[in-house]
Amino acid sequence: MGLVDELPGMAYRCRNDSDWTMEFVSAGAEELTGYAAAALTRNAQVAYGDLIHPDDRQRVWTEVQRGVQSGDRFQITYRIRTASGETKWVWEQGRGVFSDDGELEHLEGFISDVTEQRRAEERFRRVFESSPMGMYVYELEAGGRLVLRAANPAADRILGIEHGPLIGLPIEEAFPGLEEGELPDTFRALAAEGGTWHMGEVPYQQGAIDGVFDVQAFQTLPGQMAVMYQDITERKQNERQLRKLSMAVEQSAGSVMITGVDGTIEYVNAYYEQLTGYGREDVLGTKPRLLRIEEQDAAFYRELWETITSGGTWRGVLVNRKKDGTTYSEEQTVSPIYGDAGEIVNFVAVGRDITKELELEAQMRQAQRLESIGRLVGGIVHDFNNLLTAVTGYSQLLLRNENLDELAKRDLEQILGAANRAAALTRQLLAFSRKQTLELKVLSLNDVVEGLTKMLGRLVRADIQLVTRLEPDLWNLKADRAQLEQVLMNLVVNASDAMPDGGTLTIATETMALDERYAEMHLEVEPGRYVLLTVSDTGIGMDRKTASRVFEPFFTTKKEKGTGLGLSTVYGIVKQHGGHIWVYSEPGQGTTFKIYLPPVGGREETATAAEDRIEVLQGTETVLLVDDDEQIREPVRRTLEAFGYTVLESARPEEALQLAAAHDGQIHLLLTDVVMPGMSGNELAKRFAATHPQSTTLLMSGHTDDTPTLRAALLPGAAFLRKPFTATDLARKVREVLDAGAGGSLEVPSGPD
Repeated sequence: MGLVDELPGMAYRCRNDSDWTMEFVSAGAEELTGYAAAALTRNAQVAYGDLIHPDDRQRVWTEVQRGVQSGDRFQITYRIRTASGETKWVWEQGRGVFSDDGELEHLEGFISDVTEQRRAEERFRRVFESSPMGMYVYELEAGGRLVLRAANPAADRILGIEHGPLIGLPIEEAFPGLEEGELPDTFRALAAEGGTWHMGEVPYQQGAIDGVFDVQAFQTLPGQMAVMYQDITERKQNERQLRKLSMAVEQSAGSVMITGVDGTIEYVNAYYEQLTGYGREDVLGTKPRLLRIEEQDAAFYRELWETITSGGTWRGVLVNRKKDGTTYSEEQTVSPIYGDAGEIVNFVAVGRDITKELELEAQMRQAQRLESIGRLVGGIVHDFNNLLTAVTGYSQLLLRNENLDELAKRDLEQILGAANRAAALTRQLLAFSRKQTLELKVLSLNDVVEGLTKMLGRLVRADIQLVTRLEPDLWNLKADRAQLEQVLMNLVVNASDAMPDGGTLTIATETMALDERYAEMHLEVEPGRYVLLTVSDTGIGMDRKTASRVFEPFFTTKKEKGTGLGLSTVYGIVKQHGGHIWVYSEPGQGTTFKIYLPPVGGREETATAAEDRIEVLQGTETVLLVDDDEQIREPVRRTLEAFGYTVLESARPEEALQLAAAHDGQIHLLLTDVVMPGMSGNELAKRFAATHPQSTTLLMSGHTDDTPTLRAALLPGAAFLRKPFTATDLARKVREVLDAGAGGSLEVPSGPD
């Protein structure tokens, strides 16, 4: 009996009497009834028949006797009362056991607890009766007949018919229109095998009813299934009306977000996804706080919330954080949406990205601030120099006095030394304010770099590798050689200080053209040909806030070292030469300074040459563009599209791989940034090449190609494009890489990111 005792329920053998006198019960009897097995067996105090609920006892006895007399198994559901007084529903299956001469010897069977099942059935019954949706219950009988057993009141109301006469009929007779379809067979399978089936939108025409119903079916019990349906005709009509509005919102050039009254996001449009980097699956059901940054405190958001919950409209500028961690500024209007009863049911926020506008305004303010400081400095430096001249002159006169003692002489020498150092500072301030006199001569920037190389080598420590990469056919400049040397030395000293643990310092020159698109994003730049001087290091780098102030006089990150005038001097010299300086830096990734100086030669020739090149740089291929910086990604995409390319765009490497996998056509080129959160461009290129062996890869970065970060990317076979680049530079490089890779993909080497 060991196996029987393990069963969840009570196996039994008993006499055929009204008390159900037990001769044997399994160990499960105690869990079922609360009585030990010994208490229920022969000669014990408790008869199982006494446990049957009085209201069910006669019915149970009758069903058992009918089963015994027919020789069939009997199945009964009834209630018992346990030793603790609890009422349980049980299901019993048993049979009579007869001797060889046909005499009934005893009954045997199995009883299990079905209380929870009955409760579930009761809950279903309550739902069935009160549901606003039409519901049918079908039962699968022996022989495969599917019989309608019940229809709820909502079914009568929705269809406008009385279902009472249909109860008990096979489904084909109750609903003759189903005879020719496969629906009854599907329902039979559901009733027998279980599962659910959402039939979706089903047209219905019967009498005055002409509409659309949403129908689903599911198994309720083995051999039983339910069908639920609701009239969605009005909803479908509203959907058609809303579809036009939805398309307009989806195609809007601004972000749209709709929330519930508690602030939970219920809808965002496509532009919101493009702007923030968050897909609908990321934000629906969450709160807008996932975009918040510390620049706006709790009081700011409290004022916004109080305004809209009181029925007002809030207008202002929000600074939010994208999924990739970068920030953007949005001019936003948040308004309440009212229901039929006049209550607020939703809020809608409509926004416009003004990041680029604010950046251009910031560039203008920065330029104006530096210009104002320059004018102020230029106005006082000459007077200050006059004072220093007096200090220096009187000090030198006193030093000629032979009657001075040694202590006085040393003091005067200290004063004179301080005055000389102050004079050096004023010369730097004059350079910043662009008030110094320049000795302009036609010269080669390469000659300046090569002439200083030996001295620069002595300026940097032994643990720093100095690398030069000079373009052979560099255009000449009309410049002050001494001032350019000062620019170069200041940048090299700064780079050396930024690499306390050693590293690589790269000096590069090249001739390049800046086009209209670049000039639009940089207020002080005019399109045309420039000579580019690049100084980059692999040092500690700077955050954006620090980088935005490096050219301000007396601003320094060196604490006790330096005056804060080195980069101000560089800025002034570059501006006085009609040039433009640009800094690119990331914490832990080093810093790159790029200086654009106008060469000897006219812009007209440059513009004409650029136009001639653009005509032959068109393409029709598909490019997968990946860069985590929206300010880089958008102009690159627009430039490529202007040259005829089809562009697939992504801010994240993992998302880019998914986008590539879902794209039906060929992707000819992967154009990716190298330093990105989560996955480097090198790793992305390797994974992309594994699934797109016929494609080729172009890596890009604001770092120089001699830094350890990018050295691996420039091994043979990998193409590289340095930021910033013009539209012409981009088109030329893309065309070059595509043409070079037409016979097969470029191999992307492994190595550090």
